[in-house]
Amino acid sequence: MKLFRFRLQSILRLREAAQEKALEQYGLSVRQRKAAEEHLRLKEAKIVEIEGAIRDTRSFLFDPQTQMAYSYGLIGAQADSDLAQAQVLQAKQEEQKAFNAFLEKKKEVDVFEKLRKRQVAEHFQESIKSEQKEAEDTFNARRK
Repeated sequence: MKLFRFRLQSILRLREAAQEKALEQYGLSVRQRKAAEEHLRLKEAKIVEIEGAIRDTRSFLFDPQTQMAYSYGLIGAQADSDLAQAQVLQAKQEEQKAFNAFLEKKKEVDVFEKLRKRQVAEHFQESIKSEQKEAEDTFNARRK
């Protein structure tokens, strides 16, 4: 029986490498999204902290100058939080794009794998038929 050789093996290897790269890119985008979510969490904690300080200060004395400083701090913290939310949204979109790219590369590899498996099965069927034919020819030659 002759050895099986998949003629598209080099293309399959290239597709597998592209799939690995897409998987790495997806992992990177997941890490970036998690970092953006952590950044947002910190910004929201800062808002809660400022609001708590405002409540504490209002309970005993709250002059206009102090109130203005807290208001500006709260406005700035909310703006930072809004920016962080936008970054989280963008990171989620990038993560989804990376995931879709990975799925596309995986589909390409799967197509080649199915083709290879089908060709392996055909090769073995042809080899078995060839060996059976040779055995029949040998048997018929001995009978004569």
